[in-house]
Amino acid sequence: MCAVGAETAAAAKAKVKNWKAPAEKIVAQAMVETLLASRSDLVSVTLHGVPPGTSVHTMFAGSWPDRIGNADDPDDVDIAVKGLTVLDPALSRKAIFEVMLPLKEASGGVIGALVIVFKRTDPARNELYYYTQALGIRGDLQAKTPDLESLFKPAS
Repeated sequence: MCAVGAETAAAAKAKVKNWKAPAEKIVAQAMVETLLASRSDLVSVTLHGVPPGTSVHTMFAGSWPDRIGNADDPDDVDIAVKGLTVLDPALSRKAIFEVMLPLKEASGGVIGALVIVFKRTDPARNELYYYTQALGIRGDLQAKTPDLESLFKPAS
């Protein structure tokens, strides 16, 4: 199941939440919002993993606040657990390109999954272009992430 368009708004709201974000904005959400504000080529960015104190893979930050706390789909878990990377050019029919890759902490350890959906405005841009862009985004996030727990601290 892809991150964009796979669920209707009603289905997303009907999902049982397995985690509730704190009332104050967390570092992870602030990072996503800053990234989205700085790049007009992005449709969405979501961070997935196991929030501290829980044992369930969950979307814990992202473009759609109403989806935060939803249990991850099997493909999101595979990205985090198996270290897979998925490039989805089939979405180009919808003028988007999705890249799913492991989310890493500063030391290089995998701490979850990062799902990035790009606007596909230039049909000449191929998988390598979007993969390279996604690696750059992940590298920027990784440099700011000492460990998983740091993503859940209150944003300053």
